[in-house]
Amino acid sequence: MPVTRTSFSTPTSTGKAEGKPLPKESLRLIATFPSTGLGRVGGSVWRQMESASAPKAFTPLGPWDHGRRCERYTMRRVSSGRNEVSRMLILLAAAAMAAGQVTQTVVFKPTTPEQDAKPNSDEVPDGFAVEGAFDRIVVLRFKYKADLLESFEELVEERGIRNAVILAGIGSVRNYHIHAVSNRTFPSENVYTKNPTKPADIVSMNGYVIDGRIHAHMTLADENRAFGGHLEPGTNVFTFAIVTLGVFEDGIDLSTVDDKTFR
Repeated sequence: MPVTRTSFSTPTSTGKAEGKPLPKESLRLIATFPSTGLGRVGGSVWRQMESASAPKAFTPLGPWDHGRRCERYTMRRVSSGRNEVSRMLILLAAAAMAAGQVTQTVVFKPTTPEQDAKPNSDEVPDGFAVEGAFDRIVVLRFKYKADLLESFEELVEERGIRNAVILAGIGSVRNYHIHAVSNRTFPSENVYTKNPTKPADIVSMNGYVIDGRIHAHMTLADENRAFGGHLEPGTNVFTFAIVTLGVFEDGIDLSTVDDKTFR
């Protein structure tokens, strides 16, 4: 496939513009495939988005992938008025989905415009402590093909666990679904990564049970790398999974520890 090199300037329009400006740190000279509108900026693939408000905006597609025409997935930003309540949706080709290819979805997580815009309060300390004692230690074990989060939730309810610390977690998974933050200002933005065919070891798990709600993070490792994030439904156990909880005595209040508006 022929490759041409074309220079584009960063769009200056804002608001409801579709697509995303070329990264400021990248060179303005990129390689493009004329027939597809695909382009390369450093190690990423971009697609040109033509619209009246952003005639030369680009949308990130993912890592540059030689030999696959770089058409692995497509991101598109949709803005909604002044609140900028946006979602970036990943649209996968049917062939890629049939092959069980990894998907990533970027989701904006607004609370309210007022909560997202408010400054830190002097009434909320930079850090605070919650003290309590463990009532018991509980070891949970999950079998082959079990949905790890759903089974975890069932056992927490069955054992009457309201507040606890996840002390440890090991095992392996047949596939995974996790999310991680991808920005640094409110409203927060999360990248959800789902791979329906990739096995991995559970290297560790930590987090909390807060009033019966599980907030679990885990680190996974395959033959090439370690990675991790927030545990999501659709992560299925392979050999086994073991999670150890330190269960607090009654009376402890963890309600604000993971509340992003408590600032």
